[in-house]
Amino acid sequence: MSEKANIVMSDEQLIQLIEALGRTSQVNTEESFERLAQSFASLSTADNMQRGSFVKCTARFNGVRQYEQVEEFINTISIFKKIENISDTDALDGLGLLLMGQASIWWQGVKTEADTWETALKLIRQTYAPKKQPHEIYTEIFASRQGAKESIDSFLCSKRALFAQLPDKRHNEEEQLDLVFGLLNTKLKRNIQRSDVTTFSELLSKGRHFEIFDKEEDFRKIIPKKVFFFAQNGDTRKMNVGKCWPKKKTAARITK
Repeated sequence: MSEKANIVMSDEQLIQLIEALGRTSQVNTEESFERLAQSFASLSTADNMQRGSFVKCTARFNGVRQYEQVEEFINTISIFKKIENISDTDALDGLGLLLMGQASIWWQGVKTEADTWETALKLIRQTYAPKKQPHEIYTEIFASRQGAKESIDSFLCSKRALFAQLPDKRHNEEEQLDLVFGLLNTKLKRNIQRSDVTTFSELLSKGRHFEIFDKEEDFRKIIPKKVFFFAQNGDTRKMNVGKCWPKKKTAARITK
């Protein structure tokens, strides 16, 4: 006789089982019981398999007070929670696994205040990324221009992240472009007119194209050019002359 596994079910499942048994005939009671019990056991197993946790989540937060990193951490664990079907209660219990260093110490002191998942996220934001006032955000936006070697992607990404911290619908995309365009580096503004772009996507596309072309131009400037040297005796032979060398008496290597 084969060994039978123990079956675990909730009170609600047990009640449903008893009601189902009441509708079966006396002759098939034992067979029906085993069949129904196995059915409920499989449902219980499926429920347990769907229950997730933060054990496999790789996101970590060490308590750095930087808006971008705080939001990145919260967004990552929120998406992971949704995909893994983690309940609010389990997520709240497992949040400590994702906190390191100062953040872990802080959580031990305030976790009793976080009775819900949303409250926990709110506490993290309030402590490590408090909301800035609009005038502070504008100061950061205009505090720096695009550097000569800074890519258009990096520059626009940082500025748009600041715009995102302003109250909703403060500026539409066209107004944001007006505010940012004047901060682009001079070389870029010489080649792209404000009237040529109506969206950030267009500005990125044109900016990237210009940067590629500009790098090619810089590359050509540093490559030595092959020219003909005319000697006094009329002999002509090729020599490599770097553009940065003086033109008068150049110590060039003569190659036949």
